[in-house]
Amino acid sequence: MVRYEASDCEIVLGGVDRYFRAATQVGLADQLTWPVLHPFFEGIRDELGVQCTVASRLVERGEGARLVSAFCFQGPPA
Repeated sequence: MVRYEASDCEIVLGGVDRYFRAATQVGLADQLTWPVLHPFFEGIRDELGVQCTVASRLVERGEGARLVSAFCFQGPPA
């Protein structure tokens, strides 16, 4: 975790992304949006009714389908 405060939290996740690996193998990786976990986190937010925005960015693409992604959850000021 990079930052955790009352109104916002930023985490960094890294590892081999099987979807990125498959998309790369069929030549679609550059046509898709990464990181793929962004909609997943939005779904959790919506299901739990948490009032926050979800932002994400791809930090690094590495060998062997390794991705590092950062996610920021920002809520209203406490």
